[in-house]
Amino acid sequence: MPALTNIPMPPSTNHLYASIKTRGRIIRVKSQEYKSWEKEFFAWSVVYRAQIKAVKEWALEQTSRNCTIRLDRYFWFCRSDIVCKDGTPKKLDVTNRIKAIDDAIAKLIGIDDSWYWSGYISKNEKPFASGENKVDLEFRDNGSVP
Repeated sequence: MPALTNIPMPPSTNHLYASIKTRGRIIRVKSQEYKSWEKEFFAWSVVYRAQIKAVKEWALEQTSRNCTIRLDRYFWFCRSDIVCKDGTPKKLDVTNRIKAIDDAIAKLIGIDDSWYWSGYISKNEKPFASGENKVDLEFRDNGSVP
């Protein structure tokens, strides 16, 4: 099963776009936070090109056989980002971070994200205290299109 690891944590969906007024209309544009993450994502893709190549080959084989993809997403956070001092969970909705990851990965490996048929989402505490929050992805065969 191919995987991609150490992907930079994307911004929340709430921070992907900004509304600006231009020529009397309000339009949505990519936010500075989203643009910054895209640059960081591109830098990550250069370093992890061997993993990306393996995933791309696997995904293109899957889609050529009309097979869908199960995409499992593992979000890794420092404990202080996900747990309050009293031990209760912090309000951190990882589902708000899926769109940016799914879109960027689909574009990177050359498929449409409509092939992502199912998946698992997990919010995890990093086993080490330092460093940035990251995302790991595992790609699995989900069977033929129903």
